[in-house]
Parts: sequence; structure tokens; C-alpha cells
Amino acid sequence: MSNLFVYGALMYGDIWKHVVKGNCKKYKGKLSGYRRLKIHNKIYPGLVNGNGEVDGYIRINVSD
Repeated sequence: MSNLFVYGALMYGDIWKHVVKGNCKKYKGKLSGYRRLKIHNKIYPGLVNGNGEVDGYIRINVSD
């Protein structure tokens, strides 16, 4: 089991349920030292090193 920081589409419960089996707790979190950027020709964002913080959730005890 691992703890996992998620952002973007994985913050939404309906999408999370399609990716990961089981119910795990989530807590609001921030990832410091990164920023979100649009990826060319994609609809989802990516993370790059930089000055900033990215809002997301910490998912607790995610199965491997």
C-alpha cells in the first residue's frame, strides 16, 4: 500500500473509481516546487519543476 498525490482528473471520484479499485481516504494536499502546465495537443495538464504549488489530494493506502 502506498500514499499517492493526485491532481487534475484524478481528483474526481467518478474518474478515480475507474482507475483504482477499492475505497481509500483522501485529504486535501499541495505539492510544492512544481507547477501545472498544459501539454501540447493534450487535454490534461502535466507537472514540471518550478516555483509554485499544485493543489490536489493525498490518497491514503492505495493498493499497488
